[in-house]
Amino acid sequence: MIGALSGSGGYAAYAYSSPSKLPKGDGQEQPSNAQTKPSAPPGQLTDEQQRVVDKLKQREAEVRAHEQAHKMAGGSYAGSPSYTTTQGPDGRRYITGGEVSIDIGSVEGDPEATIRKMEQIKRAALAPSDPSSQDRAVAMQAEAIKARAEGEKNDQRQSQLEEEGGVGTKGGIPSENGLATSPGSGSYNRASRAYRAASSVISGLQGVGVIA
Repeated sequence: MIGALSGSGGYAAYAYSSPSKLPKGDGQEQPSNAQTKPSAPPGQLTDEQQRVVDKLKQREAEVRAHEQAHKMAGGSYAGSPSYTTTQGPDGRRYITGGEVSIDIGSVEGDPEATIRKMEQIKRAALAPSDPSSQDRAVAMQAEAIKARAEGEKNDQRQSQLEEEGGVGTKGGIPSENGLATSPGSGSYNRASRAYRAASSVISGLQGVGVIA
């Protein structure tokens, strides 16, 4: 599962719990610094204990693969995986849970960079073959931040179009949409109208799943 923080410099923790279930009477989960006490000498496990060990080995492989998928896709935005362990009946501790912290903060003042970053964060959240519900929640949050950045990018483009269109320049005659009707400004007016139509759609989507 994933816990997420939003905003500039925020971090999300990708925590994995394997869907595999251990039989009753298996080893107990312990922090990584817990001391191991052998439960049975090697080679003297019962059939039931051996089944538990096999299950623990399977879970360890699943957790490692899950967290490495987050790490590899997250690149420089992802931290190193940290793990929790469970002691098996053979006295060994097996990895049964883990998490990867990942930076989901927007890039201040650069919506284009924020868009690229959120696309990578979304890929990282959904990178494992079995993303959890919280993995998907972080992917949705990244998508919401991306949508907000796209709105900011469009606002910047609109301002640039208005400046290039001659708003406030000498000799320019204001039109209905606020752009000057100076020669050659028709293309800017059309772009402005297209932007306004698109932004009305975006405004209906913004705020869905966004944590300010």
